[in-house]
Amino acid sequence: MKTDELKKIMDDMFGDRHIHISDNEITKEDVYKVANDLSIGITDEQVRQVLELYPIEAEEDKTATWDLIVENLIYNLKTK
Repeated sequence: MKTDELKKIMDDMFGDRHIHISDNEITKEDVYKVANDLSIGITDEQVRQVLELYPIEAEEDKTATWDLIVENLIYNLKTK
């Protein structure tokens, strides 16, 4: 299967949920969106920590979508 075909299938299945996982980059807006979707307040410092930890977590679990990694990081920071 060609890369373009796989990308189209992923877009059809997941929309924008997978857009950042391949390059291990997310933005602070991505973090705020996930926190907002979870109805969890998050500080600027916690956003910074998520951005710092994200590449490590994404590398460890290549099958996870970016938003699930961010969600997990937010929950972990909130339970500290």
